[in-house]
Amino acid sequence: MTANTFLSLALAFLTAFPLQAENSIDPKAREILEKSLRTTGSPTAITKIKSRISKGTIAMPAQGMTLTLEMIQKGPNLMYSKSVIPNIMEVEQGFDGKEGWSKDSIQGIRKLTGAELTQAKESAALFAEKQLLEDLVAAEVLPELKEGEVTYEIVKATSKGSPPKTLFFDQSTGLLAKMITKMAVGPEGEMTTETVLSDYREVDGIQIPFEMTIKAGPQNMQMKFTSITHNAEIDDSVFRLKK
Repeated sequence: MTANTFLSLALAFLTAFPLQAENSIDPKAREILEKSLRTTGSPTAITKIKSRISKGTIAMPAQGMTLTLEMIQKGPNLMYSKSVIPNIMEVEQGFDGKEGWSKDSIQGIRKLTGAELTQAKESAALFAEKQLLEDLVAAEVLPELKEGEVTYEIVKATSKGSPPKTLFFDQSTGLLAKMITKMAVGPEGEMTTETVLSDYREVDGIQIPFEMTIKAGPQNMQMKFTSITHNAEIDDSVFRLKK
């Protein structure tokens, strides 16, 4: 699996849980999702956030590599990311509000389409949880699960353009702790992935997971953020493809 594949997976999880279409929404499932959004941040705190710059690392033990990652998001729907494997390659991806794109030294410049484009749009959202509640078309509650001292409330949810996602919320906090779904992994297709989110910290009144472990088949990826900055002034040209 290529570094570009892992970057696509990483971007998919920076914004927590976008949700596609069956035909009913269980009121209890909506209640759990609303609780998670309230726990993430108050309406006032969420409204104040206009942009976000996230910096960190992505460790891929099986490949013996660690990447640096910078991701820039700007409301309502702009995103740019740059991942660097020292002395090997750089991978850039972006969404300019209309088109998604990817650029690296191996595959060159690609226009994103299909599931990849949907993922890029979702990654651009500053608060995917809020968008989820607005776009939700199907959700059901699954039986609770207890692992050690933690009890999970579990929701299977679907929204336009994305496969169903199974979301595990820590009952004691309401925060998203784990997610299982199928994600687009570049031109290579789709893969079932499991993501564990941890080390939540408050940044400007918003709860953000600073660590994520993503399991995709036999591969593991550990993502750690070193800094999250809100409301920096960012020119829209940052998000457009530069050939």
